[in-house]
Amino acid sequence: ADCHEDGVFGEGAAVAEGQGPGHVHVGRNLGTEPVVMWVSYVAPVGTPASADVPDPGCGFA
Repeated sequence: ADCHEDGVFGEGAAVAEGQGPGHVHVGRNLGTEPVVMWVSYVAPVGTPASADVPDPGCGFA
């Protein structure tokens, strides 16, 4: 992981992310209202939806 921010997404925004241990995702809600996400996973059968990886050391987890 390279610790870059890839965007701030508003209500109704579609987001596509890479998969696998090289694509560490840290999501944060910067607002005051709860976040509701509808998620679709498109991956080969048997692929785990998540994988534990070491802390990338980004400082904003």
